[in-house]
Amino acid sequence: MIKNFNELDSKDLKDLNEYLQYLFIELMNNIADHAHSPVGGYIMTQYYPYNRKVQYVAADRGVGFLKNIQLNFSNITTEEEAIIKALEKGATSTIQKIYGQEKNAGYGLYAMFEILKMTGGKFVIISNDTLVRYENGNFNTKKLPNPWKGTVVAFDFFEANIDYDMDYFKRNYLWSEILDDEDEDFFT
Repeated sequence: MIKNFNELDSKDLKDLNEYLQYLFIELMNNIADHAHSPVGGYIMTQYYPYNRKVQYVAADRGVGFLKNIQLNFSNITTEEEAIIKALEKGATSTIQKIYGQEKNAGYGLYAMFEILKMTGGKFVIISNDTLVRYENGNFNTKKLPNPWKGTVVAFDFFEANIDYDMDYFKRNYLWSEILDDEDEDFFT
């Protein structure tokens, strides 16, 4: 897909590639870690050159958001609440550890959401009987008359709206609290 952006200079192309890889890997990880789907999951991407937009769609036939998020947030009682909660920084249904340290659990959908907000993107998340749409800074939710068993995450990423390199994004959106805590510990 990256070959479609031949008008970008090498630094912008590198950053775009990192954003697209990050989004793709996060979707794959979420399916692997949370879907519990008998058929796994599917991810499709499409590039629209006129809009300079990449569209991602991931789907599985798993348990959906609510069943997962309730593992750590028992006060969440609807698919809508579970989807919104999953977009918060650090909200996860798992605590994964590597060498005794927590593995960035709870940053995938949060990071996707922040990237899409930064670039004017939009998304739709379907979890079983609920559809949540984010566009132009607003959430809209509706119950589906014919529920989908599982999860669908679809979003538009606008390449033309990237203003920050990926390292800047990671430092200021993903790692900011972690780095602040480490700096505080270092100086005390």
